[in-house]
Amino acid sequence: GDLPLLPARMVNEFAYCPRLAYFEWVDGEFADNAETAEGRFHHRRVDQTPTRKGRATDEEESEDRTIHQRSVWLSSERLGVTAKIDLVEGEGSTVVPVDYKRGKRPHTAQGAWEPERVQLCLQGLLLREQGFTCDQGVLYFVGSRERVDIPFDETLIACTLELVEGMRTVTTATVAPPPLVDSPKCPRCSLVG
Repeated sequence: GDLPLLPARMVNEFAYCPRLAYFEWVDGEFADNAETAEGRFHHRRVDQTPTRKGRATDEEESEDRTIHQRSVWLSSERLGVTAKIDLVEGEGSTVVPVDYKRGKRPHTAQGAWEPERVQLCLQGLLLREQGFTCDQGVLYFVGSRERVDIPFDETLIACTLELVEGMRTVTTATVAPPPLVDSPKCPRCSLVG
């Protein structure tokens, strides 16, 4: 409706900490810390001019092209979200979003933490809205130079859509969500002060 589109990055923040997402999105507060500055530094190559390379000539079908596109902005009124995808790779109409992360790959059962998987899933859903086939994404961890495949299964999609709705509800609240209790996330928060 009248609410602005939510950036996928803010849904990531909401999955990490609803209070932090509220302060950043609703109140417009942001403070750099070492991690945010490092993340921006690692994104400098990704944020360069988009490119598309392929083996097809102009006369050949676009379905035969290799896609390698950087810094792709997509939005969806239906989903109520927008995202800047670091890299889209693929062949023809089948694509994979690649999201660059500053640290090392976490060794978790699901390949990455929920906030990162949710942000990537939103990117995949946006690509689907554009008519592409997109069944998985890749998280690229700069610190360890590792790619982790994240399948977009029904569980992740349901979790992602639920978090979008949760973030949407928080954006209309007049009071920030309560702080996390005894969380190891808090000391590393850029807005801890």
